[in-house]
Amino acid sequence: MELIKQAGRIGAAAVCRLAMLMCVFSVAVLTGPARAQDAVTEGEEGAGGFALPAPPYINPYRDDEEINIVVFGDSLSQGLWASLDLAFKNNELITVRRQISAQAGLAQTARFDWNKYLAAYLAKQRVDVAVVMLGTYDSRSLRAAGRRYRPGTPGWRQAYAQRVDQFIRQLKRRKIAIYWIEIPPARNWRLNQHIAMVNAIVRERARVHQVKFISTRRKFSDAQGKFAGYGSDATGRIRRLRTPDGLHFSWPGNALLANLVKPGILADIVRAQGWRNVELTGKAVIRTDGLTRATAKPDKRLAETGRRDADLVVTPASDLRDGAPTPVIEPVAEPVAARTPAGVADTDMRKVKADSTLSKVMLRGEKLAAKPGRADDFTWRPGGDQAAR
Repeated sequence: MELIKQAGRIGAAAVCRLAMLMCVFSVAVLTGPARAQDAVTEGEEGAGGFALPAPPYINPYRDDEEINIVVFGDSLSQGLWASLDLAFKNNELITVRRQISAQAGLAQTARFDWNKYLAAYLAKQRVDVAVVMLGTYDSRSLRAAGRRYRPGTPGWRQAYAQRVDQFIRQLKRRKIAIYWIEIPPARNWRLNQHIAMVNAIVRERARVHQVKFISTRRKFSDAQGKFAGYGSDATGRIRRLRTPDGLHFSWPGNALLANLVKPGILADIVRAQGWRNVELTGKAVIRTDGLTRATAKPDKRLAETGRRDADLVVTPASDLRDGAPTPVIEPVAEPVAARTPAGVADTDMRKVKADSTLSKVMLRGEKLAAKPGRADDFTWRPGGDQAAR
């Protein structure tokens, strides 16, 4: 009787496991096509079902090759501007400017309205890259639509997010690349709570608008994610990164802050320049017959279909989707007879090359026979150990 009970318990457990496996399998089958569909519809598709490469983050179609970088922010951005200006000082095509209001943010607009000022500034000045660091002094009440909201309330969060959206839209409308920098933790715990709230709002709005958000928390905090006055600088040395007030940055801290955003800007500039050069010259459009589009003869079918069957690449941007340089077509090697020295028969030259050790080992991969007693002789001889002794 006890054996029958144990068998019943084992059978019930097996049935439960089988049911769980069937549920997991059904969920995978049902959600698999949906996930695949989401992956396909995320990017734009071109002819033939191939996804077209995304355009560069920095606008490549500018009036000239110069890049104007402008730092927008409060007092924390002052040292960031100085460090970026020093980092790009050797590049004649890059200019770094600043538009800084020491204690102004997006919350209060009575003394300084960032969105109004930004609209007036963009109407007069050309900006290619905007480095933004705002929100440190926004732990204040916010007035919107005739109502006043206290910091941290749902109304305050919604109104602040709308002002962040307005700031971003003004820049994106003019095709300006935006790098919004996260505010690192402060020593004051109450101010740190406000900074965390502002960072969460800006990070979410940057994701919605597809804007690059530069994280700084790991570089300027300890293992618990709290304020750290000291840390590793851009060279790896332990230095003081924050000033005694527990908020601003020391000179090594500003250099580290600039080092977090500089590589991304440089990479995007290089990709934009490559995209710009290829689009204007067509040098990266390579054909399977070894000709470029500039040297190929006109194709009558091009006017009708817009496509050549011999084209290997139809869009110049596809060559630069990973920032790779323009491909180079190597010439075909000359035949052996053309390189044969005078007075030596072609058959003799081929015989010498085929019988040479270099040709056997390096070209054909043949194994050379080992000479007895040499270091590469691994043949086993019975009693060899005893004979050696």
